[in-house]
Amino acid sequence: MQPASVFHKDTTESTMDDARSAVLSGYGHGTLCTATKQNSGRGRIPGRKWEDDGEGALLFTLVIHENKCGVKYPVTQLLALAVCQWLEDVHGLQPQIKWPNDVCISGAKIAGILVEKEGPFFLAGIGVNFRQNSFSKAFRQPATSLALAKGIHANQSHTEGFELSALLTRIELNLNVNPPIQEVIHRLRGIGFEVELCLGYPDQKKKLRGRMLGLQKDGALLIELESGNTHAVYSGEIDGIQINTK
Repeated sequence: MQPASVFHKDTTESTMDDARSAVLSGYGHGTLCTATKQNSGRGRIPGRKWEDDGEGALLFTLVIHENKCGVKYPVTQLLALAVCQWLEDVHGLQPQIKWPNDVCISGAKIAGILVEKEGPFFLAGIGVNFRQNSFSKAFRQPATSLALAKGIHANQSHTEGFELSALLTRIELNLNVNPPIQEVIHRLRGIGFEVELCLGYPDQKKKLRGRMLGLQKDGALLIELESGNTHAVYSGEIDGIQINTK
């Protein structure tokens, strides 16, 4: 994908805010805002932030017009699928999607996705751990990077520009072909296992436990309750997955 316009900052508060400002200034589909470091990168849940030390994460927000995206499930899941396919095709890894917006390798988070709306545009924010060799123990969940998963820090051909271009190409392909929800389900972490979810936002303290069945066509997470009934979850966060590793 060749971006229509590119705006880069060595340090910014948030590429999401940069992209929103670009849209409000008249820039449209294909606008790309990148940064080496974010001071206030945010997560999907209010109050959470993207932890960034400026030491090698891919940080960007891509502006996508709503008419360019024809899937019936959330754009967040389409982007998570693109990240997985890029990691598979370019690096031979086996990533999984932790519903609704994280990409993991062996249970550790390698990428996070945040999508916001501004008029007819999706602001598609993606952060990928790239060159980091360690992570703070204060992180809410285990984290990894391409350097740790693949050792690409020793391969100078894999630059940030190379990786970003490959990922943008995959995103553009998915926007053009509108992959079926089964492609997302195929990479969903925890299918068939017991999971515990926080419904809505965690501070609402609403919990749900059951067996993960997959996704509806609209992207809702399907959970089989102890009663045998199936419940569709549209907003929440997986708090734990009971995976038998024996």
